[in-house]
Amino acid sequence: MHKIRGDRKIFLLAILIIMSLLIPFSSAGFIDDAWGKITGKAAQSVSVNITIGVPEIRNVYNSTATIIAAGTGLSSGPVNTSLIINFSVYLGTGVANMDNATATINFSKASETLRQSPTCDQVEVGTNVANYSCNVTMSWYDGAGTWAIQAFISDTGGNSGKNNSANFSVGETTGFQMGALGWVSLSPGSTNQTASAALRLNNTGNKNMSANTTQVNATNLRGETAANRWISAGNISVSWDATTLEACDTSGGNGIAANNMSNGTFINITTANLTKGHYPTNDGSTGQEDFYFCIKTIGSELTSQSYSTAAYGPWMVQILLTPLVLLNIRRKNKKNYRKLNMNRVKNFIH
Repeated sequence: MHKIRGDRKIFLLAILIIMSLLIPFSSAGFIDDAWGKITGKAAQSVSVNITIGVPEIRNVYNSTATIIAAGTGLSSGPVNTSLIINFSVYLGTGVANMDNATATINFSKASETLRQSPTCDQVEVGTNVANYSCNVTMSWYDGAGTWAIQAFISDTGGNSGKNNSANFSVGETTGFQMGALGWVSLSPGSTNQTASAALRLNNTGNKNMSANTTQVNATNLRGETAANRWISAGNISVSWDATTLEACDTSGGNGIAANNMSNGTFINITTANLTKGHYPTNDGSTGQEDFYFCIKTIGSELTSQSYSTAAYGPWMVQILLTPLVLLNIRRKNKKNYRKLNMNRVKNFIH
């Protein structure tokens, strides 16, 4: 009996040895798979992308002459101001891998329009470092204060770099330009003669002119031949809005009435303001304010002659502390024509 059991063990051992010799080594995966199922562990394929380097914007240069000048103020409208910004980029894989078309400079400030360079030029090249020069255009109405500079660039692999460490200051500017006024035919004894076109002010600076800061100083228009005849400034009124306010009506309360002029005195134009903006839009509101004038009475005693500001001085408009000569008014005795501009008014009384 013991001999038989020993023979069986020898037989089984021989079979195991033969099977191990017959199984190819390529079946090791099967064993691994079986082992993984037993142990809960298995080999997995893993792909790893290693980025050698991304663009590193090390320096942004904002000390150019144009940037320094911006601290005192941008150009007056409608002239824009070009500012030059330079920055340097390091790329470990070499400058040949920089995507020059992505080089960009942005200027940003809260509540202001983003300003951006359309292109940047690569101006200096090394093995791993390149310098870029960018031209950013700012408008005359871009607000005063601190503007942030953001530099961007990517490499050909789509890896991007940026730098937000630099900024610069823009100074405050104030100023305005004026258009012309016109009237239809005027006759002695006529009343409530409103201007056929408004006097339009353009804000050429970057400051919003607040309400109730615009003033007009009108003077009497004395006859140049018969000095004892004149058109009184008190017979002239003005409002800022012809759609809701009657330029000739001074009977209402604050904000709903035109303002009477007074000889040689600055009179505030109620609720008028002059916001900053791109006034070449010429819509009467974007960077603009319109003023509507009315001659309430053309005295019946007036004779046909020239009436001008020569005796009492030119009319003026001022906003805050910024005075500007409005016009020298001259009136002549021709028919159906009256024009008011920066230099003079021709008023034809017949």
